[in-house]
Amino acid sequence: MKPSQHSLLEAAASPGAQPDRSALASDSVTDIQAARAAGAGNIGFANKPGEKEALTAVGASAVATGMQFIGRSFTAT
Repeated sequence: MKPSQHSLLEAAASPGAQPDRSALASDSVTDIQAARAAGAGNIGFANKPGEKEALTAVGASAVATGMQFIGRSFTAT
């Protein structure tokens, strides 16, 4: 997948799925870039020092700093 959006577009091609109604959570800058390129929502998971800044810099829609915040971020995105 990294940084190609092909896998995300394949998943979004499933019956009833739409990229603009999908989201990906990841701690990888390239995953966030791929989600954005596919037109999907995205949530950065900053679990290491410096990741929050890096994920924000590439345009993550939201950045969670703990797993307990991932669900809340999906709801807000």
